[in-house]
Amino acid sequence: MHANTIYKETKTIAALAVAILMIVTAAAVASSLESDAATTYTVTVNTEQISGPQSNEYNVAEGGSVYVDANGILHAGVTKIHPPKLPDPTEEFTYEFSGWKYVDSEGETVEVPVSPDKITVNSNLTIFGEIDEITKQYAVTAASSNNEYGTVEWYDSEGTPINGISVNVDYNSAIYTEGNTLYAGDYYAVADPAAMTIEYAYAFDSWDLEEGVYQVTEALTVTASFVMGPVEIVYNGVVYELLSLQGDVNAIGFIPEVQSINIPDSFYYDDYDIVCTPISVSEEAFIECEIVDEVFIGANVTEIGYHAFAAPCFKSIDVSDDNEAFASDSGVLYTKDKAVLIQFPASKQRLNIPETVKEIASGAFQNAGAALKSEDISSNYFRYVLIPANVETIGADAFSGSTLECLKFSGCDVSIGDSAFANCSGLNYIVFNAVFDEIGDNIFEGCAFYDENGAAMALNDAMAGHKFTGKEPYHLDLYIPPVTGTIVDGDVKYRITANEESMTVTAVCLAKDDVTELVIPDSITYLGFEWTVTGIASKAFAGNSTITSVESAVNVGYRSFSDCPNLAKVKLSSAVNSIGSYAFCNCKSLTTVENNVLSIGESAFSGCNALYDINLTEATSIAKHAFFNCKELQFVQMTNIKTIGYGAFTGTNLTEVIFGDDLSSVDSKAFYGYTFKDVSGNKIKANAENLSGNEFSGDGKVLTMKS
Repeated sequence: MHANTIYKETKTIAALAVAILMIVTAAAVASSLESDAATTYTVTVNTEQISGPQSNEYNVAEGGSVYVDANGILHAGVTKIHPPKLPDPTEEFTYEFSGWKYVDSEGETVEVPVSPDKITVNSNLTIFGEIDEITKQYAVTAASSNNEYGTVEWYDSEGTPINGISVNVDYNSAIYTEGNTLYAGDYYAVADPAAMTIEYAYAFDSWDLEEGVYQVTEALTVTASFVMGPVEIVYNGVVYELLSLQGDVNAIGFIPEVQSINIPDSFYYDDYDIVCTPISVSEEAFIECEIVDEVFIGANVTEIGYHAFAAPCFKSIDVSDDNEAFASDSGVLYTKDKAVLIQFPASKQRLNIPETVKEIASGAFQNAGAALKSEDISSNYFRYVLIPANVETIGADAFSGSTLECLKFSGCDVSIGDSAFANCSGLNYIVFNAVFDEIGDNIFEGCAFYDENGAAMALNDAMAGHKFTGKEPYHLDLYIPPVTGTIVDGDVKYRITANEESMTVTAVCLAKDDVTELVIPDSITYLGFEWTVTGIASKAFAGNSTITSVESAVNVGYRSFSDCPNLAKVKLSSAVNSIGSYAFCNCKSLTTVENNVLSIGESAFSGCNALYDINLTEATSIAKHAFFNCKELQFVQMTNIKTIGYGAFTGTNLTEVIFGDDLSSVDSKAFYGYTFKDVSGNKIKANAENLSGNEFSGDGKVLTMKS
C-alpha cells in the first residue's frame, strides 16, 4: 500500500479515537457536576478582626479539602482566606495571629494542617482564627558602677542564678529596691561588694533608683554604686581619704601641726606608690583650724562640702585659675561663674558683693567677725553688707551669728532662708528695699521691729522700702527722716518740709553731675513712704550749665532756673499753677515753654532772647517784666488774662496779640514802646478798656485792632 494512503488511514483512526475520548470525558464531567450539586458542605470561618468578630460561610463539595499553605492562607475548597489584620502594637501589648484551628471528631481543638496535609470535607466544618494579645516584655539591666568595687548578679524566684546582666519582665511589673537587692517582676538582682583587702575596703552604697515601688514601662538600666572605705593619707598637714584606685582623694581634715591649708592639683604619695588627685573637700573639713589664716584650692577640686572652710581665723580663700568648678575674688569663694557666693572668710573685714552673684549660699557669712570682735584685737571686724539687686536667694543661716551691724537690701525680689540673719547682736541699721519672694522661719531671730507708733511689727512685705535703726541690741525702730533733712531720688536732691501728718519735700538741687534732661515729679517714694513734692526751691538749679530740658509737675520757685545757659525747652504739667519771679530769667537758649499756668511771676522769662513759643491761654496774671527783652517772642494769646504788669512785654517783637474778655488791669507801660490803634487806624491807649476782648496785629511795634 502506498505510504500516503497508510498515513491518511492512520490519521482518520486517531481522530476518531480523540473524539470518542472527548465524549467519554464530557460525560464524566457532567456526572461530576451532577454529584457536586447534589452534595456540598458548609465551612464556617470565624475570625477576630480589628473592628470585631467576623463570620463567613463557604460551600465545599464533599470530598473537597481544607488546608493552610506555607503563607498562612486558609484554603477551603477553591476559596482563599487570608489571616486577619493585626492591631497596631501599644506600649503595653503586641499582637500575634494564633493560626487556623478547628474542633476534631474527638472534641479536641487542633490546628488546620499545613499543605501537603489536608482535611477532607465530608461534613459541615467550623474553623476559627484568633488574635492573641501578648503582654510586652522589657529588658531590665542591673549594672555595677565599678566592677572593681562590686558586681551584680540576677536570680529567678527560686534563687537560681541567671547568666547575663539583663532579664525580661512584663510591662507594668513592679520594680523596687531593698538594701543591696533590686526586685524586678519575678527576678531579683543582688549587688555584692568586692572582697576586702589589706589596703582597701568596699561596701555597697546605693542603687540609682529612688525609694518606692515603680512599674516597668520601658527598657531600663539600674546601676549599683559601691564605695571604697577610707584610707587616710596625710600630705603637708592635710588629711585625705582615698576615693579610687586611680588616686582620687578627698580632703577631710588636718593634723595639729599643719602649717598651711594647701590643696594642690595633685601629689605623689610614696607609701602607696600612687599619684593622688584631690577632687573634693568634706563638710566642715577645716572648721576647727585655728593655726593658719589662708587657704589654697587646686585645679581639680570639683566638690566642696558645707562649711568646709568656715574656720573663724580664715582671712582668704584662693582658688587655682585652672579650676573649672570654683573661683575666688578678693579671697572669697564662689562658683566658677561667680553666681553663687559659697564662703566668706570669717576674719575678712569687708566685701562688695559682685553683680554676678545671684545666690548667697547657706552659712556663707555665718559667725563672720565673731572671733575678731571677741578677742578685741581690732575694731575692723565684719560690720556692713549691701545685698545687690541681682541677688535672688539668701540661704539658711547665711549671716547668722555674725558681727553684722549695717544691712542694706537694694531694690530686688529675694527669697530668704531660715535664720538667715539670726542672732546678729550688733545689727542696728537695716534698709529694706527688697520685696520678699519667700521668707523662712526666724530670719531675724533676736531682733524686734517697731513702727512709728512703737508697736511691734512682723517681718513682711510692708517693710519694703523702709529703714530701721536702733541703739539697743535687738531693738529696731522704723526710721522717718527729720524735717530739713535731705533725701535723694533719681537725679534730684529734696529737702523734707514735713514728716508727720503729711510727707512733703521740695526739690533743692541736682544729686549728680552731668544731668541734661531734668524731670521733677509731683511725688517720690523714699524709705517706704510717699512724699509729695510741693515745689522747686529758690535758686535750686540756677546757673547750671548741663541742663538742656526741664519737665516739672510742680510750681517753679524764685530764680529756680535763672541763668542756665543751655536750657532750651521747658514743659510744665497742668498741675503747675505758678512760675516764680526770675524763674527762668537770662536763659539765653530757651526757645519753647509748654505750660498752662495761671500766674507768671516778675521777670520770670526776662532776658530769654531766644524764646518764641509759649502758651499763655490759661494765664490770669502776668507780673512786671515777665517777658522783658524776649526779642523772638512774636505771638501771644491771652484769652483768660486779667492783669498785666509793668513792662511785661517791653523789648519783645510782637506781631499778633489776642486779649480775652476778662482783662481788667493793664499797666500803662506793660507794652512800653508799642503803639496800639483801633480798627480805623486811630491811636488808642493800651489799657484794659481798649484791649479787652480784641485782637491786634502788625509789625514795627505798631499793632492795629482787627475788625
